[in-house]
Amino acid sequence: MNLMIVIVFTLNSISMTIGELQGYRIEKYSSSSRLEFDNNLIPMLREDEKASLRLMGDVSSYVAVALTEHTSSCNFLISNSESEVIKGGEGIAFTEITVPKSLKCEARIYFCMSDGKIWHHQGNENHLSFITYRKIIPDWIVAFVFPVFIFMSGLCSGMTVGLLSLDVTELEILNKAGTRRQQNYAHKILPIRKRTNFLLVTLSLGNVIFDTAFTLLTDSYLQSWYTIVIVTSVLLVFTDILPAAIFTRYALVTGANLIWFPYTLMYISFPISYPLGKFLDWLLGQDMTTYTKAQLKEVLEITDVPKQERDIIAGALEMHTKKVEEVMTRIEDIYMISSKAYLDYPTIAGIMGSGYSRIPVYEGERSNILAILFTKDLALLDPEDRIPVKALLKLSKIENLYIEVGTTLDSAFNTFKEDPLKRHLAFIYDPLEETNDGSKCILGLVTLEDIIEELVQFEIVDEFDIIIDNRSKRKREKSMWVSNFMSVFGRPTENKADFINSQIRIATFQFLASTVDKFHPDIISMKVLKRILKRDVIFRYDPRNKSESQDIFDQDANDDSFVMILEGRIEISIGKEKIKCESGPFFYFGLSNLDTEIDLNTHSDYKITPLGEVHYLRIPRDLYFAALRATEFEKTGQIPDLQHEPYPDLFYDDDDLEIFAKPSVSA
Repeated sequence: MNLMIVIVFTLNSISMTIGELQGYRIEKYSSSSRLEFDNNLIPMLREDEKASLRLMGDVSSYVAVALTEHTSSCNFLISNSESEVIKGGEGIAFTEITVPKSLKCEARIYFCMSDGKIWHHQGNENHLSFITYRKIIPDWIVAFVFPVFIFMSGLCSGMTVGLLSLDVTELEILNKAGTRRQQNYAHKILPIRKRTNFLLVTLSLGNVIFDTAFTLLTDSYLQSWYTIVIVTSVLLVFTDILPAAIFTRYALVTGANLIWFPYTLMYISFPISYPLGKFLDWLLGQDMTTYTKAQLKEVLEITDVPKQERDIIAGALEMHTKKVEEVMTRIEDIYMISSKAYLDYPTIAGIMGSGYSRIPVYEGERSNILAILFTKDLALLDPEDRIPVKALLKLSKIENLYIEVGTTLDSAFNTFKEDPLKRHLAFIYDPLEETNDGSKCILGLVTLEDIIEELVQFEIVDEFDIIIDNRSKRKREKSMWVSNFMSVFGRPTENKADFINSQIRIATFQFLASTVDKFHPDIISMKVLKRILKRDVIFRYDPRNKSESQDIFDQDANDDSFVMILEGRIEISIGKEKIKCESGPFFYFGLSNLDTEIDLNTHSDYKITPLGEVHYLRIPRDLYFAALRATEFEKTGQIPDLQHEPYPDLFYDDDDLEIFAKPSVSA
């Protein structure tokens, strides 16, 4: 587009300046550098260089040509710029000029031509002028800078290849276990090698700068295709091949002896290379060892590390390749119980005989897992009570942990480790399949113990395990795992403790807080409920004690208490017809007695008679109302008047006594 504009402009000028110089062309230029043009396509000639010009136009009457910096007058000719005009034919002449010097770095030069008497200015158009410029760098400096740039570029390239070929782990080993010379070399290189990306950016930046400077300097002296050939050849041989061959062969020696060079470049290029290095650290992470896990396993094989230790290390290295389905217990091999089962003697004996501490509970299909039943929770139960499994599951708030099929063992291990509930058992499911009711399709289960066994490369078996190999399903000898208590567990115990143990109190606390609305944490705080259960609210009926009343609730007596059976069996007689039924643990009565609007003069319409030894909870109405006030005090933070409270111990723990011991200050 610019060329078209110049041509049109030139034609217009020719039409306006007939009989004068219409244009010129540079036939020969003595400079070693290529001819350049500015943005307006005006030739740029270096001072003191010679140029042969072809003059075009009506120049037959002119005998000489001179140069001037003036745009319209020939009164200020440049000294020693006059040259002879040689006729060359119709409308053509030739001359040879020496590019003049100027006081400025760049100057616009115009033509003046003489007919032997008067000098005539040929115009100030672009095509009738040229620009002279001065060499900024002398040739002797350029001759020195060329090899310097090549050497520095090769040094940057070689240091990049050499230093980065030295692994940090290898340097640390040499620093501690190498020869004295190797320790000295590694000690020098290690600090800078640990800053991998900072070092890489610094040396790469230096390499690019020196290569670019060499290319531009060469291009200013040579024609384009000469520049391509020479620059490519020089950079390939002297800045890539030779440095790479030398520095990789003697990386430790050259890196240690020339360590000053990258340090110098780091200080110079710090504002650019340090932020870029930090960005790469954030983007790519820390520098990793050059050993792959497979290579590291082979390295261990040629060392004198004991086999058991090698197996543990190998197990850790294979964690990222093994999948959970390789170590899981398949769904058909899992011991589980139905949610419709009752915790009677056969069921509990089967659970104990399985040897597992966690039992999955399913509903309908075996792949539909509801929850996990913990074997330790059965220690609180009496098989005679035949408690439904579902009732026990309602007390558990722990949800199942699920892991997708195809998950690697290291990811599964992290799932267990980061689990806030610290669950050690997870179900493996296929996300692409679902059961008939839309729940997850369970393929099996895996435990933290299974993963640790793969890590340490041997089976972990305790005194209760029946299956000692999860893959081969190999069982232990029966005589080794059958406990003597199983025969005792098969029948009811004859001797029982005189007092309720702490586990029963904990179960009572959980049941009241989660099941009975009157004791919900929003109504009775959990702290206050614990204080209630610390009081003498749990009673024991002994049938051998004839002096005790035979009834827990009597139709003929006004009872304002809340009663819940903890252990044993009771008989309930309802109404005048005395309809009878039996019940057991965690069955409660008198919940309406805890209402504020209940008429205490009315009698209960049922009678509760113990069938043998019974432990039960009795909370009087006034104790419950005191608990309501204690909960309100806990929410508001106000200090109550304990002198008028019948149960002051509901308002504080033993650690809080000093708060109430402080005297009140009256206004």
